[in-house]
Amino acid sequence: MVYTPITQPIKKAALFCLLFLIITVFWANQSFSADPNRLGEKTEKNRLTCQEVYHAVDSEKVETTDMVLDKVLKIYFQNTEGLTEADGKVYPGLSIEVLSPQNKQVLYSENALAEFSENGLPKAFSKNISATIGVASPMRVGEAYAVNLRLWDTKGDGEITYKTKIAITGKSTKEKIPTGEIISSGLTAKGVLLLKDEKAVKFDLLTIGDIAKLALIDVGRFEKAEDGLYSIDMDISIANSTGKTVKQVQGILKESGHTGLKSDTTNLSAIIDTKGYQPGKYTATITAYDKTNKNRVTAKKSFGLINLKG
Repeated sequence: MVYTPITQPIKKAALFCLLFLIITVFWANQSFSADPNRLGEKTEKNRLTCQEVYHAVDSEKVETTDMVLDKVLKIYFQNTEGLTEADGKVYPGLSIEVLSPQNKQVLYSENALAEFSENGLPKAFSKNISATIGVASPMRVGEAYAVNLRLWDTKGDGEITYKTKIAITGKSTKEKIPTGEIISSGLTAKGVLLLKDEKAVKFDLLTIGDIAKLALIDVGRFEKAEDGLYSIDMDISIANSTGKTVKQVQGILKESGHTGLKSDTTNLSAIIDTKGYQPGKYTATITAYDKTNKNRVTAKKSFGLINLKG
């Protein structure tokens, strides 16, 4: 990992198509049915069942498959039952595929639940499982895209498949780039962003292998030391969805943080290399501190990590 101050202004995020999983969590010989809202077709096998599959946009349940670009579609498997339980945990898997009108893969995640397939998900948190699809470029207005989901029991033979088709009818007029949580203790920061190629990452979603920056914006005010220079340093830690720390570095700026600045505020960033990570949700915590007066500011930023193929 390499850590550098930001010297260029942050550019507006470019659109890209993405997937993100949200688990809020709840088991038939094979059965087939069209869902009550007729938005898609659900097939259940070997005692793995769910009461309903429904779509939501902007946290609201919808009764249409029409979508606009720059929106997020969530597809919920509600009240899922039949996952094999071991020691109070279940071990689901979830694949997500989006196909273009030419039947080419726009996106593919072999198992968006890889972390839970391996380590297990507490049954108490397995009430509802949802796949989230960010609708953006390279999707195009006027085209329809097939969405294929497969939820399965990695410890058994049960599975649920769900197929639907979304039509892109327009483009959202409002772009929303999420920020993170900031806790000030003497120092302040205007924001914290996840960047890739100096552009804000929409939906805070990365693909395994991406190299990104976690950026603190307008950090200050720093105090000059007796030699007329500033003395700045940073710590960073990254935890997975279970709270386990997977990366931690303290004092990352070292001598490069003993520097002159044009003013007492600056942008700071830490590079995050996602190579070797597992798919899932992570939370990065970054702390910048003034070694001269011990003031500091801490920011937390959650991001999703997926494995795309095709």
